Amino acid sequence: MLSALRKHLWKAHREWMIARIKAGKRKAESDNPSVQDLIQAIQKGSTRAGIAVARLMTEARYQQVKKVIDAVSPMLPLKAQLAWEGVEAAHDIYRRM
Repeated sequence: MLSALRKHLWKAHREWMIARIKAGKRKAESDNPSVQDLIQAIQKGSTRAGIAVARLMTEARYQQVKKVIDAVSPMLPLKAQLAWEGVEAAHDIYRRM
């Protein structure tokens, strides 16, 4: 049933479907904080801002950031390293809830 409905929508309402997909992508990009937002918060040494940004991120996006920051962590200033450790700890606590 759903297959037939989807086939009909694409056949008869192709432009509308494409517009809905594009609108969804635009909304997702505007609602989700970017990787750069979290990195900027960590560079400032603000654990609180980093936690706020990390809580808004999807888990997949957070894991991407985690890989990057873990790789460059030894090169970060001490203030940024401490901020990142705080963000990681808070993320682990919030994830368990």
